[in-house]
Amino acid sequence: MRPFESKNLFLLHLTTPQIVVFERILEPLALPRDFELASIGLPVSHYYFLESGIASMVATSPEGKKAEIGLVGRDGISPPVLTMEA
Repeated sequence: MRPFESKNLFLLHLTTPQIVVFERILEPLALPRDFELASIGLPVSHYYFLESGIASMVATSPEGKKAEIGLVGRDGISPPVLTMEA
C-alpha cells in the first residue's frame, strides 16, 4: 500500500520510495483564483502539484498586453521549470 495518495497524475507515477521523500515536504493548500504561482526574474520558492483546477501561464508584452501561453492541470507541476531543468 502506498503511504501517500494524490489526485495529481505526476505524483501517482512515482515509486513508493520516491513518494516517501515527497510526502515529508508536501502539504495541501487551497489556492484562490488569480493567485500568482511564480514570476519571471524571481527565484521559485514553491512547486505546486495541482489536484484539481488549472494553472494558466500568461505572457505580458512590453506594452502590457497579456496572452495565455500554457495550462497546467492535475497532470503536471507548476511552475513547469522543475521538469524542464530535469
